[in-house]
Amino acid sequence: MMNSNATNELADSTNYDYTGATIYIVIVLLWYSIGIIFMLGMQMRARSETIEESARRRTKILIRSLRNNSNTKEILGKSNLFAALFRCFFSLVSRRISR
Repeated sequence: MMNSNATNELADSTNYDYTGATIYIVIVLLWYSIGIIFMLGMQMRARSETIEESARRRTKILIRSLRNNSNTKEILGKSNLFAALFRCFFSLVSRRISR
């Protein structure tokens, strides 16, 4: 009885399919590596979209601040113009009064 068990184990070890095992390991490794590469690609694409959105947001903020600065300069320019006109008018009126 012991001899038949040893013979069965020996027969099982000699009938091991090395080719099938190798193919199985290669397929599993390929499957997982493709999954990892796919996930990295998705992460990189999401990150590039985030960077693009951030750049757009910064550009909008820059344009808005430039518009605000130009509007402020226009307003200050107009107020300086009004102040200069007021000073001229006041000096003309004061000259007429002093004559």
